[in-house]
Parts: sequence; structure tokens; C-alpha cells
Amino acid sequence: MTIEERLSSQEFGKKRHHRLVETIDRLLHMNATANLQKLLMRIIPADLAKVMESFPGDEAREIFMQIPDVLHAAQVLKELPVFLQQTILSESSPIEVLPILEKLAPDTRADLIALLEPELASRYLGKMDIKIQRDLKSLMQHAPDTAGGLMTSQFFALPEATTVAEAIESVRGLAAYEMVFYLYVVDADGRLTGVSSLRQLLLANPDSTLERMMNKKVVKVRADAPQSEVADVVGRYRLLAVPVVDDAGVILGLVTVDDVMDVMEQETTDELLKVAGTSSSEIDVLSPWRIVRIRLPWMMASFAGGLMCSLIVNYFDHDLTRALILTAFLPLILGLSGTFGTVIATVVSRTLSSDALSMAQYVTLVWREVRTAVMMGGLYGALAGMISWLAFQDSVLTRTVGASILVNMILAALIATGLPSLFRRFGVDPSKAQGPIVVMVLDAVGVTAYFFIATLFQQQAGG
Repeated sequence: MTIEERLSSQEFGKKRHHRLVETIDRLLHMNATANLQKLLMRIIPADLAKVMESFPGDEAREIFMQIPDVLHAAQVLKELPVFLQQTILSESSPIEVLPILEKLAPDTRADLIALLEPELASRYLGKMDIKIQRDLKSLMQHAPDTAGGLMTSQFFALPEATTVAEAIESVRGLAAYEMVFYLYVVDADGRLTGVSSLRQLLLANPDSTLERMMNKKVVKVRADAPQSEVADVVGRYRLLAVPVVDDAGVILGLVTVDDVMDVMEQETTDELLKVAGTSSSEIDVLSPWRIVRIRLPWMMASFAGGLMCSLIVNYFDHDLTRALILTAFLPLILGLSGTFGTVIATVVSRTLSSDALSMAQYVTLVWREVRTAVMMGGLYGALAGMISWLAFQDSVLTRTVGASILVNMILAALIATGLPSLFRRFGVDPSKAQGPIVVMVLDAVGVTAYFFIATLFQQQAGG
């Protein structure tokens, strides 16, 4: 698809969205219930959820309650943003919404109930079937950022002695399940002992038992495993779902790939916001004063770094009055070391966040980055020195620029590998070393090193 075709498609989508909003608004205010319900049923749930975001909360709830089919309504509810989910659940009676909630997967249902105030959540739970209540309470006892908090209790598991023919027959009774990717095999105590894909099940001998045809090497996670570990397991082994077990190995549920994708998207967003010196909570903050309180500490780091650089330049200026041309190369040198250091800090902080490095592994990591800095610093230093010679025919300037780039790249490697480790040692998230802090330190050290090298070479040259 060309850029023109893509833009045309986007423009068509915007026009269609606008027409749907106008039509639904008109039908709603005309009380044309039958026509409105027909239209709502023709719109894909994800699209309808997006349309409902254009309405105030009370009107969005009114539109939602006009959806005649509970399954369609459940799919729309799942796609809605959190604030509209809360509005619908909080401003509706449990009797109105319970038939819709019952059509959702257990993990989605648990997430929605968790959005409510405790008193209202208890009212919803009190109206539900005993089995669903028990299921929800079991899911909600796990922290939301763990495998237990992500998992659904709907999974396909059968005893080891079950025959393949019996297992295939059991699959036909799973129409109500959200997703069935794998057949899990358990022993008499419910412990997970094997797994089979549905394809393997269909191709196996119908008279064979599951114990004989299953794969005994099961990739699994514990219920208290952090969600980052679950995402790593799913990505590493290319799974569509990963089973969750307790300390005894009893299967409790499974985390599906769509939930993992949501986690990865959220973690990526959080990571980018940390680098920018802010947080995901700021997205929902409306007060400028509260935004200032969030951003001020990080902006102060940038302010302090810039002020420090100015003082350093002023300190050396009286010794370098004949070499003010040095300042022309300052953005180049700081830009190279800053970019190089930020990349390293990102890599190191991500490594420290996901793995526990031994001292030997950490030293190897630092040594690798220093060697990389020497090679890249030597290359860029030689190139910049050559350009400065061609431009100014000044040997002192040439040596200063070339040596400064090399030294600053090495210092950037040492600082960018050291700061995340230092942060972690003091119990601070290593990713916080990726943003304004590392830039401030690199700029201050870079300016100092640059003018110190320039002063040294000028003194050697007798100037």
C-alpha cells in the first residue's frame, strides 16, 4: 500500500467514525430504539468501543445498554477504556450487567470487578453464581502484575489415562471457552505432567493414552512470577499460552498471548515515559500543578546539568581566549558522547532489570562497552580531527577535537554502565538512569574533559 493509499484509507476511517457518531447521537436523542439497536449490532465491537469514547460517560452507558445481544455487549465492554468500564459498572445495577459479565473470560471478569469500589464489588459478587464467585475470588487474590493476576482459569486439562478419542470428544464441549490452544495433562493430584497441541491430538492414535503421546517437557510459570517473566517465556518459546502452577505443580490457569501483548505494550509505554522523566500516571492527570510536581525533579536535573556546563566553560574561558573556536565543536562532542552513553545506559538498565548479573558478568559487560567506545571514539575522533584540520589548519585544535571525542566516548561507556548499577545497588529502578540523570552527568563530565584536554594541548604548544 502506497503512502497516498494509506492516507486515503485513514481519511475514510475518520469520516466513517464521524458519521457513526452523528448517526448514533441522532438515533439516541430521537428515541429510535429499534433502529439504534440494529445499527449497534452491525458495528464491530472494537469499532463501537472507539465510537463510544466520543460520548460523555452517561450517554456512552445509555448506548451500551441498548446493545441487544449480551455476547456482543460483552465484547464491546472488553474493548472500552477503563474510565468507561468503570462508568458502566458503577452506574448500572448488577442485575443489568451480570448477564454480560458472565459472557466474559474469567480473567477479564476479574479485572473489571477489581475496578470497582469494595462495596460495589461485593454487590456484584453477591449476585453471581457460587462457582463464579469462587473463581473470581481465587483470581483476585493474586497481585495484578504477576502470572496469577494475568491468568484465566479456563484451561483444557485431562487425566493421563484419558484416551486420545476421549480427549477429542471432550474438545467438542469447550465452545464456551475463550481460547483453546493446548491440551494439558495432569496426574491424579492435578499436577501438570505434560502438554499436547490440538494438532498432535488429532494426528495421534485414537486408542493411545495421553500419557503415551504427550510432551513431558512443559514450559510453565509459577503464580507469583512477575509479568515481565511471563512475557519473556512466551516470547522465548513462541507460545500461544503458558500454564500457571502453584508451589506443588498443580495447574491453576494459563496466560494467553493476547494478555502478554497487552503487558508488553504497557511496559514499553512505561519504559519510554521513564526515559522521558515522567510516569504513566501523568496521562490521567489534569491539573497543571500535579504535572509540575511529577516533571520538576527530572527537569531540575537537566537545569543543573546545563548550569554546571556553563560554569565549567566560564572557568576555562580565561585560559582559552585564543581558542574560542573550540566552542563550535562542543555540540558535536557532547552529542556523540550523550547519544552513545544513553544507548548503553538503556541496554544496561534493561539487562539489570530482567537479570541478576554476577560481578564477573558485569565486568565483562563494562569491558565490552569500553572496547566498543575505543573503536567508535577512535573512528569519529579521526574523522572530526581531519575535518577540523581542513577547516582551520590548527594542529592544536585537531588534536584536541580528536582526543576529546575518544576520551569522552570512553567516559560515556564507564558512566553509562556504572550509573544503572549504582541505582540498583541503592534500590532505585535502573531505568531511571536512562533519562535526564545520565545526560546531565555526561554533559558535565564531557565539557570538563574537553576543555581540560584543550588547555593541556595549548600549554604543551606553548600557547
